[in-house]
Amino acid sequence: MNPARTPPADRYFWWFHASVWGVFILINFITRQFNGIESLEQGLVSLVVLLLVNTVLCLVLRWVLHRFDLLHSLSPGVWFRLVLLVVLLGFVSAVLSTLGVGFYYLLFGHASTLVFFMVTVYQNWLVLTLMLGIWTVVYLIINHLRQLSQLQSQQHQTQLQLKEAELNHLMGQLNPHFLFNGLNNIRGLMLEDVDRARTMLTDLADLLRYSLNTPKQPLTDLASELAVVQAYIQLCQIQYEDRLQYREEVEPRALPCQVPPMLIQLLVENAIRHGIDRQASPGELYLGVNLASQQLHITVRNPGHWHKPPVAESGLGLANIRKRLALLFGDQATLQVTAQSNQVCIEVVLPALPEAATFAGAPA
Repeated sequence: MNPARTPPADRYFWWFHASVWGVFILINFITRQFNGIESLEQGLVSLVVLLLVNTVLCLVLRWVLHRFDLLHSLSPGVWFRLVLLVVLLGFVSAVLSTLGVGFYYLLFGHASTLVFFMVTVYQNWLVLTLMLGIWTVVYLIINHLRQLSQLQSQQHQTQLQLKEAELNHLMGQLNPHFLFNGLNNIRGLMLEDVDRARTMLTDLADLLRYSLNTPKQPLTDLASELAVVQAYIQLCQIQYEDRLQYREEVEPRALPCQVPPMLIQLLVENAIRHGIDRQASPGELYLGVNLASQQLHITVRNPGHWHKPPVAESGLGLANIRKRLALLFGDQATLQVTAQSNQVCIEVVLPALPEAATFAGAPA
Protein backbone atom coordinates (compact mmCIF):
# COMPACT_ATOMS: atom_id res chain seq x y z
CA MET A 1 0.00 0.00 0.00
CA ASN A 2 1.37 3.36 -1.00
CA PRO A 3 0.84 5.91 1.78
CA ALA A 4 -1.53 8.68 0.78
CA ARG A 5 -0.62 12.28 1.48
CA THR A 6 -2.65 13.94 4.23
CA PRO A 7 -3.84 17.37 3.04
CA PRO A 8 -3.48 20.26 5.49
CA ALA A 9 -6.56 21.08 7.54
CA ASP A 10 -8.15 24.12 5.89
CA ARG A 11 -10.71 26.54 7.26
CA TYR A 12 -13.59 24.38 6.00
CA PHE A 13 -12.32 21.50 8.13
CA TRP A 14 -12.15 23.68 11.24
CA TRP A 15 -15.63 25.06 10.59
CA PHE A 16 -16.98 21.52 10.28
CA HIS A 17 -15.09 20.28 13.35
CA ALA A 18 -16.10 23.26 15.50
CA SER A 19 -19.75 22.90 14.45
CA VAL A 20 -20.02 19.18 15.30
CA TRP A 21 -18.18 19.26 18.63
CA GLY A 22 -19.31 22.77 19.55
CA VAL A 23 -22.99 21.80 19.42
CA PHE A 24 -22.40 18.59 21.44
CA ILE A 25 -20.21 20.22 24.12
CA LEU A 26 -22.55 23.22 24.46
CA ILE A 27 -25.59 20.97 24.95
CA ASN A 28 -23.65 18.89 27.49
CA PHE A 29 -22.57 22.05 29.35
CA ILE A 30 -26.08 23.55 29.48
CA THR A 31 -27.62 20.24 30.60
CA ARG A 32 -25.16 19.74 33.45
CA GLN A 33 -25.54 23.34 34.61
CA PHE A 34 -29.33 23.13 34.48
CA ASN A 35 -29.34 19.95 36.60
CA GLY A 36 -26.78 21.37 39.05
CA ILE A 37 -24.30 18.53 38.50
CA GLU A 38 -21.26 20.83 38.68
CA SER A 39 -20.38 24.44 39.32
CA LEU A 40 -19.93 26.98 36.50
CA GLU A 41 -16.14 26.83 36.88
CA GLN A 42 -16.10 23.03 36.74
CA GLY A 43 -18.43 23.07 33.78
CA LEU A 44 -16.18 25.44 31.83
CA VAL A 45 -13.14 23.29 32.62
CA SER A 46 -14.96 20.16 31.43
CA LEU A 47 -15.95 22.03 28.26
CA VAL A 48 -12.35 22.99 27.48
CA VAL A 49 -11.01 19.50 28.29
CA LEU A 50 -13.59 17.81 26.05
CA LEU A 51 -12.84 20.20 23.18
CA LEU A 52 -9.05 19.83 23.40
CA VAL A 53 -9.02 16.04 23.85
CA ASN A 54 -11.45 15.34 21.01
CA THR A 55 -9.80 17.85 18.68
CA VAL A 56 -6.50 15.98 19.04
CA LEU A 57 -8.20 12.60 18.59
CA CYS A 58 -10.11 13.80 15.50
CA LEU A 59 -6.86 15.03 13.96
CA VAL A 60 -5.38 11.59 14.63
CA LEU A 61 -8.47 9.95 13.11
CA ARG A 62 -8.26 12.24 10.05
CA TRP A 63 -4.56 11.37 9.61
CA VAL A 64 -5.38 7.63 9.73
CA LEU A 65 -8.18 8.04 7.15
CA HIS A 66 -5.83 9.73 4.69
CA ARG A 67 -2.65 7.84 5.56
CA PHE A 68 -4.21 4.44 4.84
CA ASP A 69 -6.49 5.74 2.05
CA LEU A 70 -9.69 4.73 3.82
CA LEU A 71 -11.67 7.50 2.11
CA HIS A 72 -11.79 5.84 -1.32
CA SER A 73 -12.35 2.16 -0.58
CA LEU A 74 -15.26 1.89 1.83
CA SER A 75 -15.65 -1.88 1.60
CA PRO A 76 -17.22 -3.90 4.46
CA GLY A 77 -13.71 -4.69 5.74
CA VAL A 78 -12.83 -0.99 5.82
CA TRP A 79 -16.06 -0.14 7.66
CA PHE A 80 -15.28 -2.85 10.24
CA ARG A 81 -11.82 -1.38 10.85
CA LEU A 82 -13.31 2.11 11.11
CA VAL A 83 -15.82 0.96 13.73
CA LEU A 84 -13.07 -0.65 15.80
CA LEU A 85 -10.94 2.50 15.49
CA VAL A 86 -13.82 4.77 16.55
CA VAL A 87 -14.66 2.54 19.53
CA LEU A 88 -11.00 2.56 20.62
CA LEU A 89 -10.71 6.33 20.24
CA GLY A 90 -14.00 6.76 22.11
CA PHE A 91 -12.51 4.86 25.05
CA VAL A 92 -9.29 6.93 24.87
CA SER A 93 -11.39 10.12 24.78
CA ALA A 94 -13.33 9.07 27.90
CA VAL A 95 -10.10 8.19 29.76
CA LEU A 96 -8.28 11.39 28.82
CA SER A 97 -11.28 13.59 29.57
CA THR A 98 -11.68 12.01 33.01
CA LEU A 99 -7.96 12.37 33.71
CA GLY A 100 -8.01 15.99 32.57
CA VAL A 101 -10.85 16.89 34.94
CA GLY A 102 -9.11 14.88 37.70
CA PHE A 103 -5.88 16.85 37.28
CA TYR A 104 -7.89 20.07 37.50
CA TYR A 105 -9.37 18.96 40.84
CA LEU A 106 -5.89 18.07 42.13
CA LEU A 107 -4.09 21.21 40.94
CA PHE A 108 -6.70 23.66 42.22
CA GLY A 109 -7.22 22.00 45.59
CA HIS A 110 -10.63 20.46 45.00
CA ALA A 111 -9.14 17.03 45.90
CA SER A 112 -6.06 15.82 47.80
CA THR A 113 -5.33 13.00 45.33
CA LEU A 114 -5.93 12.39 41.61
CA VAL A 115 -9.61 11.60 41.15
CA PHE A 116 -10.25 8.90 38.55
CA PHE A 117 -13.43 6.85 38.36
CA MET A 118 -13.71 4.02 35.83
CA VAL A 119 -17.47 4.31 36.21
CA THR A 120 -17.23 7.80 34.73
CA VAL A 121 -15.10 6.45 31.88
CA TYR A 122 -17.67 3.78 31.05
CA GLN A 123 -20.51 6.30 31.25
CA ASN A 124 -18.80 8.64 28.80
CA TRP A 125 -17.40 5.92 26.52
CA LEU A 126 -20.64 5.24 24.63
CA VAL A 127 -21.50 8.93 24.16
CA LEU A 128 -18.01 9.90 22.98
CA THR A 129 -17.82 6.87 20.67
CA LEU A 130 -21.15 7.89 19.16
CA MET A 131 -19.91 11.47 18.63
CA LEU A 132 -16.66 10.28 17.05
CA GLY A 133 -18.68 7.98 14.79
CA ILE A 134 -20.96 10.83 13.71
CA TRP A 135 -17.89 13.01 13.10
CA THR A 136 -16.30 10.28 10.95
CA VAL A 137 -19.42 9.65 8.84
CA VAL A 138 -19.98 13.38 8.22
CA TYR A 139 -16.30 13.85 7.38
CA LEU A 140 -16.45 10.99 4.86
CA ILE A 141 -19.59 12.41 3.26
CA ILE A 142 -18.09 15.91 2.99
CA ASN A 143 -14.91 14.51 1.43
CA HIS A 144 -16.85 12.50 -1.13
CA LEU A 145 -18.97 15.53 -2.05
CA ARG A 146 -15.86 17.70 -2.46
CA GLN A 147 -14.16 15.03 -4.57
CA LEU A 148 -17.30 14.73 -6.70
CA SER A 149 -17.37 18.51 -7.16
CA GLN A 150 -13.71 18.53 -8.18
CA LEU A 151 -14.27 15.69 -10.66
CA GLN A 152 -17.26 17.50 -12.17
CA SER A 153 -15.21 20.69 -12.47
CA GLN A 154 -12.35 18.79 -14.15
CA GLN A 155 -14.82 17.05 -16.47
CA HIS A 156 -16.36 20.41 -17.38
CA GLN A 157 -12.93 21.88 -18.15
CA THR A 158 -12.06 18.82 -20.24
CA GLN A 159 -15.31 19.14 -22.19
CA LEU A 160 -14.60 22.82 -22.87
CA GLN A 161 -11.10 21.97 -24.08
CA LEU A 162 -12.48 19.24 -26.34
CA LYS A 163 -15.10 21.62 -27.73
CA GLU A 164 -12.46 24.26 -28.37
CA ALA A 165 -10.24 21.72 -30.13
CA GLU A 166 -13.14 20.51 -32.28
CA LEU A 167 -14.13 24.08 -33.13
CA ASN A 168 -10.58 24.82 -34.21
CA HIS A 169 -10.62 21.65 -36.30
CA LEU A 170 -13.88 22.68 -37.99
CA MET A 171 -12.57 26.19 -38.64
CA GLY A 172 -9.47 24.63 -40.16
CA GLN A 173 -11.72 22.77 -42.59
CA LEU A 174 -13.32 26.00 -43.79
CA ASN A 175 -10.23 27.93 -44.77
CA PRO A 176 -8.56 25.41 -47.17
CA HIS A 177 -11.91 24.75 -48.85
CA PHE A 178 -12.54 28.44 -49.40
CA LEU A 179 -8.95 29.06 -50.56
CA PHE A 180 -9.18 26.22 -53.08
CA ASN A 181 -12.30 27.72 -54.69
CA GLY A 182 -10.83 31.23 -54.82
CA LEU A 183 -7.54 30.15 -56.39
CA ASN A 184 -9.35 28.07 -58.99
CA ASN A 185 -11.39 31.09 -60.00
CA ILE A 186 -8.28 33.26 -60.33
CA ARG A 187 -6.46 30.57 -62.35
CA GLY A 188 -9.32 30.41 -64.83
CA LEU A 189 -9.29 34.19 -65.32
CA MET A 190 -5.55 34.81 -65.29
CA LEU A 191 -4.99 34.51 -69.05
CA GLU A 192 -8.27 36.20 -70.01
CA ASP A 193 -8.39 39.42 -67.98
CA VAL A 194 -5.40 40.51 -65.88
CA ASP A 195 -7.26 43.44 -64.30
CA ARG A 196 -10.11 41.24 -63.16
CA ALA A 197 -7.66 38.66 -61.85
CA ARG A 198 -5.87 41.41 -59.87
CA THR A 199 -9.21 42.53 -58.38
CA MET A 200 -10.02 38.96 -57.41
CA LEU A 201 -6.61 38.60 -55.74
CA THR A 202 -7.24 41.75 -53.69
CA ASP A 203 -10.65 40.52 -52.55
CA LEU A 204 -9.25 37.06 -51.85
CA ALA A 205 -6.44 38.56 -49.73
CA ASP A 206 -9.00 40.48 -47.63
CA LEU A 207 -11.07 37.35 -47.17
CA LEU A 208 -8.09 35.23 -46.16
CA ARG A 209 -6.93 37.87 -43.69
CA TYR A 210 -10.35 37.72 -42.04
CA SER A 211 -10.48 33.93 -42.07
CA LEU A 212 -7.03 33.68 -40.47
CA ASN A 213 -7.85 36.14 -37.67
CA THR A 214 -11.38 35.04 -36.75
CA PRO A 215 -10.59 31.50 -35.50
CA LYS A 216 -8.92 33.16 -32.49
CA GLN A 217 -12.39 33.98 -31.15
CA PRO A 218 -15.62 31.93 -31.17
CA LEU A 219 -17.83 34.88 -32.21
CA THR A 220 -17.59 38.03 -34.27
CA ASP A 221 -20.01 40.90 -34.90
CA LEU A 222 -22.50 40.59 -37.75
CA ALA A 223 -21.27 43.80 -39.42
CA SER A 224 -17.75 42.36 -39.90
CA GLU A 225 -19.15 39.08 -41.18
CA LEU A 226 -21.38 40.87 -43.72
CA ALA A 227 -18.41 42.90 -44.99
CA VAL A 228 -16.61 39.64 -45.77
CA VAL A 229 -19.73 38.22 -47.45
CA GLN A 230 -20.01 41.29 -49.67
CA ALA A 231 -16.35 40.99 -50.66
CA TYR A 232 -16.93 37.32 -51.46
CA ILE A 233 -19.97 38.19 -53.59
CA GLN A 234 -17.92 40.73 -55.55
CA LEU A 235 -15.30 38.06 -56.08
CA CYS A 236 -17.89 35.61 -57.36
CA GLN A 237 -19.69 38.15 -59.57
CA ILE A 238 -16.51 38.58 -61.62
CA GLN A 239 -16.69 34.86 -62.38
CA TYR A 240 -20.47 34.41 -62.79
CA GLU A 241 -21.22 37.91 -64.17
CA ASP A 242 -24.99 38.25 -64.84
CA ARG A 243 -25.70 34.71 -63.65
CA LEU A 244 -25.32 35.87 -60.02
CA GLN A 245 -27.82 38.46 -58.82
CA TYR A 246 -27.37 39.28 -55.15
CA ARG A 247 -29.99 40.86 -52.87
CA GLU A 248 -29.39 41.64 -49.20
CA GLU A 249 -31.89 42.72 -46.52
CA VAL A 250 -30.36 43.24 -43.08
CA GLU A 251 -32.13 44.82 -40.13
CA PRO A 252 -29.81 47.62 -38.87
CA ARG A 253 -30.33 46.83 -35.18
CA ALA A 254 -29.00 43.31 -35.80
CA LEU A 255 -25.53 44.52 -36.88
CA PRO A 256 -23.96 44.48 -33.36
CA CYS A 257 -25.13 40.89 -32.75
CA GLN A 258 -22.54 38.14 -32.56
CA VAL A 259 -22.28 35.25 -35.02
CA PRO A 260 -19.75 32.43 -35.52
CA PRO A 261 -16.98 33.62 -37.89
CA MET A 262 -17.34 32.54 -41.54
CA LEU A 263 -20.84 31.17 -40.84
CA ILE A 264 -22.75 33.37 -43.28
CA GLN A 265 -19.89 33.28 -45.80
CA LEU A 266 -20.12 29.49 -45.86
CA LEU A 267 -23.90 29.61 -46.25
CA VAL A 268 -23.50 31.97 -49.22
CA GLU A 269 -20.71 29.85 -50.70
CA ASN A 270 -22.89 26.74 -50.34
CA ALA A 271 -25.80 28.53 -52.07
CA ILE A 272 -23.58 29.60 -55.01
CA ARG A 273 -21.90 26.21 -55.39
CA HIS A 274 -25.13 24.17 -55.26
CA GLY A 275 -27.48 26.74 -56.80
CA ILE A 276 -26.06 29.43 -59.07
CA ASP A 277 -23.23 27.27 -60.37
CA ARG A 278 -25.58 24.49 -61.53
CA GLN A 279 -27.78 26.55 -63.82
CA ALA A 280 -27.04 28.50 -66.97
CA SER A 281 -29.72 31.16 -66.54
CA PRO A 282 -29.45 34.11 -64.12
CA GLY A 283 -30.48 33.39 -60.54
CA GLU A 284 -30.99 35.47 -57.41
CA LEU A 285 -29.11 34.82 -54.21
CA TYR A 286 -30.98 36.34 -51.26
CA LEU A 287 -29.55 37.03 -47.79
CA GLY A 288 -31.83 38.26 -45.02
CA VAL A 289 -31.00 38.95 -41.37
CA ASN A 290 -33.50 40.11 -38.77
CA LEU A 291 -34.16 40.07 -35.02
CA ALA A 292 -37.26 38.51 -33.47
CA SER A 293 -37.96 37.41 -29.88
CA GLN A 294 -34.33 37.76 -28.75
CA GLN A 295 -33.22 35.55 -31.64
CA LEU A 296 -31.17 36.28 -34.74
CA HIS A 297 -32.70 34.86 -37.93
CA ILE A 298 -30.36 34.38 -40.91
CA THR A 299 -31.97 33.35 -44.19
CA VAL A 300 -30.15 32.38 -47.40
CA ARG A 301 -32.26 31.54 -50.47
CA ASN A 302 -31.05 30.43 -53.89
CA PRO A 303 -32.46 28.74 -57.00
CA GLY A 304 -32.08 25.00 -57.26
CA HIS A 305 -33.23 21.69 -55.79
CA TRP A 306 -32.28 20.39 -52.38
CA HIS A 307 -30.73 16.96 -51.98
CA LYS A 308 -28.82 15.51 -49.05
CA PRO A 309 -25.07 15.79 -49.73
CA PRO A 310 -23.02 12.59 -49.99
CA VAL A 311 -21.12 11.30 -46.96
CA ALA A 312 -17.81 12.44 -48.45
CA GLU A 313 -18.97 16.07 -48.17
CA SER A 314 -20.42 15.82 -44.68
CA GLY A 315 -17.29 17.30 -43.11
CA LEU A 316 -17.82 20.57 -45.01
CA GLY A 317 -20.86 22.67 -45.88
CA LEU A 318 -24.05 22.37 -43.86
CA ALA A 319 -22.89 19.42 -41.74
CA ASN A 320 -19.92 21.51 -40.64
CA ILE A 321 -22.20 24.42 -39.73
CA ARG A 322 -24.49 22.17 -37.69
CA LYS A 323 -21.52 20.87 -35.69
CA ARG A 324 -20.26 24.37 -34.98
CA LEU A 325 -23.70 25.57 -33.90
CA ALA A 326 -24.13 22.57 -31.60
CA LEU A 327 -20.72 23.12 -30.00
CA LEU A 328 -21.26 26.85 -29.51
CA PHE A 329 -24.95 27.10 -28.63
CA GLY A 330 -26.18 23.57 -27.87
CA ASP A 331 -29.92 23.33 -28.53
CA GLN A 332 -30.32 27.12 -28.57
CA ALA A 333 -29.44 27.26 -32.29
CA THR A 334 -31.09 25.54 -35.24
CA LEU A 335 -30.47 25.12 -38.98
CA GLN A 336 -33.35 24.19 -41.26
CA VAL A 337 -33.38 23.53 -45.00
CA THR A 338 -36.61 23.82 -47.03
CA ALA A 339 -37.20 23.59 -50.77
CA GLN A 340 -40.16 24.57 -52.92
CA SER A 341 -40.83 26.07 -56.35
CA ASN A 342 -37.24 25.54 -57.52
CA GLN A 343 -35.96 27.49 -54.51
CA VAL A 344 -33.80 26.25 -51.63
CA CYS A 345 -34.01 28.17 -48.37
CA ILE A 346 -31.66 27.75 -45.41
CA GLU A 347 -32.60 29.43 -42.13
CA VAL A 348 -30.29 29.62 -39.14
CA VAL A 349 -31.65 30.80 -35.78
CA LEU A 350 -29.19 31.90 -33.07
CA PRO A 351 -29.49 33.56 -29.65
CA ALA A 352 -29.27 37.31 -30.14
CA LEU A 353 -26.02 38.11 -28.32
CA PRO A 354 -25.35 41.87 -28.37
CA GLU A 355 -21.65 41.50 -27.53
CA ALA A 356 -18.97 38.84 -27.31
CA ALA A 357 -19.39 36.91 -24.08
CA THR A 358 -18.74 33.53 -22.50
CA PHE A 359 -21.93 31.51 -22.65
CA ALA A 360 -23.05 27.90 -22.20
CA GLY A 361 -21.30 25.76 -24.76
CA ALA A 362 -18.73 28.30 -25.93
CA PRO A 363 -15.08 27.77 -25.12
CA ALA A 364 -13.87 30.12 -22.40
